[in-house]
Amino acid sequence: MKLLHSPASPFVRKAVIAAYELELWDQIEVVHGDYNDPDNELFKVSPVGKLPALVANDGRVFTSSQTICRFLDSQSNAKALFPANEHAKFRVLENEALADALMDAAVDRMRNVRKADQDPSPAEEAKFKRRVTAILDLMEANPGWLSDKFFIDDIAWICALDYLDFRFGHEPWREGRPSLAAWYDMHADRPSVANTRPQNA
Repeated sequence: MKLLHSPASPFVRKAVIAAYELELWDQIEVVHGDYNDPDNELFKVSPVGKLPALVANDGRVFTSSQTICRFLDSQSNAKALFPANEHAKFRVLENEALADALMDAAVDRMRNVRKADQDPSPAEEAKFKRRVTAILDLMEANPGWLSDKFFIDDIAWICALDYLDFRFGHEPWREGRPSLAAWYDMHADRPSVANTRPQNA
């Protein structure tokens, strides 16, 4: 398999951690993906031009972290990223969606900060910050939603929280959120987490 990759992307990292947990990482070739370069292999693989993208052994292409993780889960007998119980499974999927929304807001905020004209929109900045705060507060108010099982929602939340530390460390998300911080600390030293923390591309 081939993974179009960027070391700073939380969505790419989500797929990478899933591959580690499913014991599939040694079956994946990592290729640098750059959506700012029209000649990059990313655009030869997928017209969507988004990271991550995964090319399966049979040539199928998957272009979202959600689909990639579900595909990888289907290829492994090592463990499962989703609970068998239907009720629990839908809670996991909703938690994953919340983490993905948090990552979307943080990534969009970073793009706003980096606008080429060096004139980021204060209104956009405020909007993204409100969205991040609301999602964090929702999860803090419902600490039982996340677990020690390390399903796909746990992976997504680790990636989201580490991305906030990586890009917005001056705004510590842990303040006022002891339950979320304690949950994060429970998983912080897991090898798949510790070995994949985001880096500047």
